[in-house]
Amino acid sequence: MKVKILVIDDESEIRNLLKEVLLTEGYEVDVTSNGAEGLEIIKKKGPFDIVLTDSKMPTLDGIELRKHISKNWPELAIII
Repeated sequence: MKVKILVIDDESEIRNLLKEVLLTEGYEVDVTSNGAEGLEIIKKKGPFDIVLTDSKMPTLDGIELRKHISKNWPELAIII
């Protein structure tokens, strides 16, 4: 079973680089550009094993995103 990772970052170059590296290493990867979209992806495509997120993003930043994830999916690892 592949580890499922969600990458959330408002900078497309960072998202694409992380996705490329993680896919090369054999992970299953989804990406999005902000925290609000990230929450929707978690709801629709979860469960994820890890969320990699930027701290400063429009709509919902990484700190607020962590609060929502910890409350609703406490088993989900978050790396900011």
